[in-house]
Amino acid sequence: RDEPQDAPVRNLAVEAGEFQEKVRTSFETELYAHGEDLLRDFDKSKNGKVSLDEFVQGCQALSTRGMRLGGMPPQVLEAIIRDLAAEIFYHMDVDGSGEVSLGEVRAA
Repeated sequence: RDEPQDAPVRNLAVEAGEFQEKVRTSFETELYAHGEDLLRDFDKSKNGKVSLDEFVQGCQALSTRGMRLGGMPPQVLEAIIRDLAAEIFYHMDVDGSGEVSLGEVRAA
């Protein structure tokens, strides 16, 4: 099927980059505003700490609640969220234990 000549060309890499920045801003805003509450929600094992898997799953749930996907392919969306969540997680995991505690969230 031919596209009209004046139709905008989608550049998925640019869209993914822009979306990534929106996701990052949203995650950081939520984490800084509600970090302790989110950490408790993400802590499925209820041990007072959040593993990387728990954090990624929590961020994925958070992103599907509050963000418009704008036609982003699900695989791209999932990869962006996973990568950003891991980046934020490792930044907060100050002691390098592989888990984020309430103290580390407070310090972030």
